[in-house]
Amino acid sequence: MTNTLSRKSKISRGGMWTLVHLTAVIAFVTGGVLAEASDHEFIQNLMETMTLSDKIGQMAQIDINEMTEDDPLEPGKKRLDMARVKTVIGENGVGSVLNYIQGRPFTPKEMREATMLIQEVAKNFSRPPVIWGLDSVHGANYVHGAILSPQPINIAATFNTSVSYAAGQLASRDTRAVGINWLFSPLMGLAIEPFWSRIYETFGEDPLVVAAMGSNMIAGIQTDLQDGGIPSKAAACAKHFVGYSAPHNGHDRSPAWIPTRHLYQYFVPPWQAAIQEQVLTVMESYSETDGVPNVANPNTLRYLLRQRLGFQGVLVTDYQEILNLKNWHHISRNEQDAVVHSLREGSVDMSMIPHDEVSFHDSVSDGVANGMLVEERINESAERVLKLKSTLNMFHEELVLEDVNLDKIGQDEESGLDMARQSIVLVKNNGALPLNASPAKKILVTGPSSNSLVYQSGGWTGEWQGVSVSEENRFFTYGETVLAAMNATFGESVTYACGVDIMGDDCEDNLDDKDDSSILDQVNEIYGEVKDWVGFGSGPPSNSMERAAALASEVDTVVICIGEESYTEKVNF
Repeated sequence: MTNTLSRKSKISRGGMWTLVHLTAVIAFVTGGVLAEASDHEFIQNLMETMTLSDKIGQMAQIDINEMTEDDPLEPGKKRLDMARVKTVIGENGVGSVLNYIQGRPFTPKEMREATMLIQEVAKNFSRPPVIWGLDSVHGANYVHGAILSPQPINIAATFNTSVSYAAGQLASRDTRAVGINWLFSPLMGLAIEPFWSRIYETFGEDPLVVAAMGSNMIAGIQTDLQDGGIPSKAAACAKHFVGYSAPHNGHDRSPAWIPTRHLYQYFVPPWQAAIQEQVLTVMESYSETDGVPNVANPNTLRYLLRQRLGFQGVLVTDYQEILNLKNWHHISRNEQDAVVHSLREGSVDMSMIPHDEVSFHDSVSDGVANGMLVEERINESAERVLKLKSTLNMFHEELVLEDVNLDKIGQDEESGLDMARQSIVLVKNNGALPLNASPAKKILVTGPSSNSLVYQSGGWTGEWQGVSVSEENRFFTYGETVLAAMNATFGESVTYACGVDIMGDDCEDNLDDKDDSSILDQVNEIYGEVKDWVGFGSGPPSNSMERAAALASEVDTVVICIGEESYTEKVNF
């Protein structure tokens, strides 16, 4: 029978620790040194002070945007809603947040200040520190002004594990600079399904390459800072366990049908490498493996991950995945049934809820009260989360606004350029390269990605699905488009026409040529000379493709920049 107590009364203030343990509370909430006891003893003593509500709070992760409001001082900007923060973190005892604050991008210092405010609330309510998770996929891609490293698929193209290590280290340093020490990266899946929408996040299709690149990125992320920066440690999060990258129909989050032999022979080796590298956290996947949702799969999460591979760290769900047992997978009757099912069958430690921490708390609490869950299962996960925070020195270190690494953000252009250069793949040449810089040569630059930093960067850049083209100048603080670089290199030799937009439709040539006459005027002047085989006739050009084709007939070299729209995950509804 469901407990009919109100949510407010059940959570209260998460069960404030008793006066008997006040000394221990003061020790860690003030950043005091805890060298008197081992980490294990400290965690055990801490667990003894915690109520069931406290422990459930450590298993909860809420989207940071559930605790924001419009900033009245600046249209388009968000800020923390401190009343909501006090409720979620302070009273309800949520132990983790995720995501970036949407709206006008925060400066690195503003982001660090937001992190500090959250930790201050936790401290004032005698809560353990709050761990913040962020998808730093290719560099600290949500930190405004941070240098982007190549997307993982390009890092794999270097076949140089030192590049993967350096990319992880750079992302980790810049993410830590804003006070965040949990990076949801790298992706350890195999790129074997070309229709899947996250291929560029992988290190390719070869298990050996994925294992080598992924484990080195983990090592780079988890390298301790030796320069006095705080946080001094960070956790990588290998994702997504297991088989997520092989949906049977190519659609994101669709079921994966993987024979057991293939699972162990191809998909598991990268995870072996990640766990041998002592990755501190793992994220389970949205998908089903052979009909069983991974978030509640005892075979993958208990036997394979915990027993056979020996993973002892924190296992976090992907976004709202426990609730998806009801909403997508349709194996649970309601939310409480989904939560109980996941915790009983799988080995998840933290639920990326992400919107309603009270409902999650009630579901777990009622499950224990009704005998559907045992408190030892809750203790198991809460202890892992507290151990992670202890491993990252979160009980010892206290954030201050100024940090040695804040000024380093955006100062690694040469390192980023070197990574990008190593990742270039020249498929075929036939003598076309290098381009001749002679003024006598005429060059046309065209194509949908020729004049866009957005399409050069892709998803997980500035925003989840990548920055909108209309917002490009708002997000990018450095970098050159292909067109700008060609103009800087070849000057007067370069002509530009957009050709088509990123979806293959008509586009606007909104740049003037060197003589201040419009692109259309220039094209009309030469259009009648276009060869018959082009098939456009002798009249004026009717679309941007015709304009580009006309210009192409008058130059020595055409540089065509193709690509795809920016995206991350695309849900299959």
